[in-house]
Amino acid sequence: ILSLNDYRQRYSTYHLDEDLRRLHQQFPFITIWDDHETANDAWMNGAQNHTSSSEGPFAVRKANAKQAYFEWLPIRQQVGSADPYQIFRKLTYGNLVDFMMLDTRLHGRDVQSGTSGAVVTANTRQLLGTDQFSWLSHRLDSSSAKWKILTQQVMIAPLKVFGQAVNGDQWDGYPAERDRVLNHIINNNITNVVAITGDIHSSWANDLPTATYNSSTGSGSAGVEFVGPSVTSPGISLPLAASAIQAVNSHIKYVDVSQHGFMIIDVNTTRTQCDWYYINTIDQSSSVYSYAKSMYVN
Repeated sequence: ILSLNDYRQRYSTYHLDEDLRRLHQQFPFITIWDDHETANDAWMNGAQNHTSSSEGPFAVRKANAKQAYFEWLPIRQQVGSADPYQIFRKLTYGNLVDFMMLDTRLHGRDVQSGTSGAVVTANTRQLLGTDQFSWLSHRLDSSSAKWKILTQQVMIAPLKVFGQAVNGDQWDGYPAERDRVLNHIINNNITNVVAITGDIHSSWANDLPTATYNSSTGSGSAGVEFVGPSVTSPGISLPLAASAIQAVNSHIKYVDVSQHGFMIIDVNTTRTQCDWYYINTIDQSSSVYSYAKSMYVN
């Protein structure tokens, strides 16, 4: 899918699904895109699944994907923005929550370059882009809400197997940008920060560790991260079981890499809690689901 008509047809096809239409009828949506609304492992100027020589300029494809997204999903264009299809924005729920919707995919992301080496560890490497980082810093500094919830695409918390980060598409491939965000939170005494994350098709509850992190007390954590499972997309394949992943990543407090379902985030003035629920089948209609796990942060 390359042209505007291609993307429109793809959204039209997805919205033939009766359950998806019913979902839109029943609930408000706050949407952000990830890579597959454009192309696999997209970044600012390209994608793993884009070949300019045969598929044309990525900028054209990205513009088509953005336009179709805004045509088919309940999201407003950004009035006064240089890019009317900018998706990083703040939504406020009284004095309880400021939702800070981020674009870690198309706006300012440098190309994926693995998880090690001079390119990856460079201080200039970006995931948000300079303007979005400045925007986020200001919103965090000025927020008077009890909770600051970052709603974004790829897992922030480190994930290492045998001592090596395994996924350069998530924040592990952009360590300087992660340090900038987490250190800003710590250094400016910004409290009650929660990240809600998708992309990885699996369930996680993580502390967001900085250099002074203590896994026993949680001190030195800039916040917590709740990662939601996929509805139907395959889970992830890792050479270690969940218990082994946690054993070598002490900031990871819960993980399930295979089950499908959903999570519910429940927020009040004293705590934010995430409850995971899983389903038994994805290839037939069923209303059966089961409670799996709850994690909360005060």
